[in-house]
Amino acid sequence: MPEVDPGRLPDGFDGPGYSPVGRPAVFGRGGAVALVWPDGRECFVREYRHGGFLGRVLGRCYLSDSVLRRELEDSARLAEGRVEVARPVLGRVEGRWFCRLALVTEQVDGRSLGEVVGDACTRGVLQQVGQACARMHRLGFRHKDLHPGNVIVRGDGTPVVLDLGGGSWGGAHADTAAKASLLRMARWIEKHHGQPVSVPEALGFLSGYEPERGARHALMRELAQDYERTVGRHRLTWRRSSER
Repeated sequence: MPEVDPGRLPDGFDGPGYSPVGRPAVFGRGGAVALVWPDGRECFVREYRHGGFLGRVLGRCYLSDSVLRRELEDSARLAEGRVEVARPVLGRVEGRWFCRLALVTEQVDGRSLGEVVGDACTRGVLQQVGQACARMHRLGFRHKDLHPGNVIVRGDGTPVVLDLGGGSWGGAHADTAAKASLLRMARWIEKHHGQPVSVPEALGFLSGYEPERGARHALMRELAQDYERTVGRHRLTWRRSSER
């Protein structure tokens, strides 16, 4: 899942209670640790944890390893469909009931999309992100938490999608999926940078996604309305968090 030579595992990786020791990852949802694998590869070890209310109740406990197996399968299917994802190295399962799960992926060199926003080349990068999202959605995959912290931009501008756990297959396509992806990204950027995606940046994403040209202006109006409706109630909370 997938298998490697036991002699190339870090000390204690296959034993109970393993906890990776390294530097915290700056990408993704958090909880990942960057370390050098015994064969010389630089990797990330990410322990699975529930979000929201379940996170407060269950923490890292899962009833089965299905979420880990699905992420490994989803990574393979997306890679076959020409969507760049973090390449899995190994999965770890501790326990049979109330499992603790972890996934090891190869390190991707680059910066998160959240760090790139505001650079002179942002629109071109967002266009490539839009193209990656279009390929992903045409394959039928819906990322559970697609925001700029879960997209790494390599030096050549190629976006790599992280944290596929909890994603699903099937659902809406085309403009509906583009709008949902861009709204989530804009919410994240305003929360962390204090301002939403600009119109040129939004158009860059949409041109990469390639919705119908005639429907683009209508889609932009819908985006503006939906953004104000979904984000307005969060702004006060974000402002209080940044003041602490």
